[in-house]
Amino acid sequence: MLARKEEISLQLNQIIDSVILALTFWFSWWLRYHLPEWGVITNVTIAEFGYFLWVMAIVVPFTLFLGLLFLPFLYATLSFFYRWISLSRSSATPGMQLMAIHFRDTRGAGLDSGTALFHTLGYFVSVAVFPLQLISILMILMSERHQSLTDMVLGTTALNR
Repeated sequence: MLARKEEISLQLNQIIDSVILALTFWFSWWLRYHLPEWGVITNVTIAEFGYFLWVMAIVVPFTLFLGLLFLPFLYATLSFFYRWISLSRSSATPGMQLMAIHFRDTRGAGLDSGTALFHTLGYFVSVAVFPLQLISILMILMSERHQSLTDMVLGTTALNR
């Protein structure tokens, strides 16, 4: 539940957004009727506006699906940096911290930036390549300290504190 100050701030943002939207529609309507008076737009017919709408109906979905094409790459990049920065700062992601799980190296220290980078890289490779993912799962189930393939290679382990 939001605090009273946050609720007021959220409501104020919604009101400002609504006012900006209303002003935008009013200004576009106003320009539609005043630009021909100034000689900027002349002889605009409804048919030409209809052609414009058809072009927009074709172009907008194309750009939407083109954006969806890049969404997996954006998600992978953001999640990679999120995991790397989280592990290098506190040896755990926020979700791991919530469950009191932290990574430690062979000396018992937290992960430094380089080790966190290689751990994140190894995690992404093992998730992306199915045989490596399967091997990693089997190693977690069967190893003495329940370490994944990446943990075994880097000499790290996850501890529940």
